[in-house]
Amino acid sequence: MSKILIWETLAKIGGGQEMTLKVADVLKVNNELHFLIPEEGELSQQLKERNIPYTLMGDQTMPKGEKGVKGLIKFAYLTVLAAIKGKKAVKKIRPDILYAPGPAALVWSAMCADSKTKVIWHLHHMFQSGATLKLLNFFSASKCVKRIISVSDCVADQIKNEKATPKK
Repeated sequence: MSKILIWETLAKIGGGQEMTLKVADVLKVNNELHFLIPEEGELSQQLKERNIPYTLMGDQTMPKGEKGVKGLIKFAYLTVLAAIKGKKAVKKIRPDILYAPGPAALVWSAMCADSKTKVIWHLHHMFQSGATLKLLNFFSASKCVKRIISVSDCVADQIKNEKATPKK
């Protein structure tokens, strides 16, 4: 039995969160799960119904389509907050695995993982921004990132870092 910490960055339920809940339903059979979520909402209600514990992390929402300096500043600010709260959660929960179902969750999980914690990234996005791709390629090559699961070859082909490629 492994302790798995799942870092979901949205409190509402959309396609990605539905997928994360389906993964959680499978994983909870033989593992101990705990979620990191931004706030109470649709997702927390689903977790309560499934008897899966969670920790509130505060707002982690990047506005869609926000790029440039304003987007970078907001991401940097959210990253500092996520690193502080995430490291605290990792220290308290002591997971074996951090499961990151999204791009921000990958960055924050890789930053917060201790030397014993493995990070698994479930990649299901197409990224338009070159800066975002560079950031994700950098963090996906991190030593703590052990596996990158992608929904298709096309999505996986975005990760070109030679240290990350064998993890796909």
